[in-house]
Amino acid sequence: MSGNRQSRGPRRKMRILFADDDLFVLEGLAYNLRSYLARCEMCFVVGGDAAIAELRSGDIDLLVTDWCMPGIDGAAVLAAAVRYSPHTIRVVLTGSPIEAQQLDVFAVVGKPVNVDDLRAILDQVATGC
Repeated sequence: MSGNRQSRGPRRKMRILFADDDLFVLEGLAYNLRSYLARCEMCFVVGGDAAIAELRSGDIDLLVTDWCMPGIDGAAVLAAAVRYSPHTIRVVLTGSPIEAQQLDVFAVVGKPVNVDDLRAILDQVATGC
């Protein structure tokens, strides 16, 4: 996230986009991260198509996407983030052994998701890394 962001008036909430093909994963994340609603606007979408549509239409600060999704997969979602929203910080959820450096992302979170690990990443991003 750019350290040169200037705001006029009240600071807007950080916008986070979560994308996964598993609705139960998204529901679990929404439930476990509900304490962030006061400071973050969270959008949960099912599938890569919906994620790309959000990236095209909105100002997303943080993208958290599943890597392995049918159809439009995490790689395509990451590419769309770079194209349509280059300032967006990118995080991948995966059950595969992938390193963040391999994907040029801020972090990789293993599945099943350790919510404490994800909270630590959200806190780090929210404070400007």
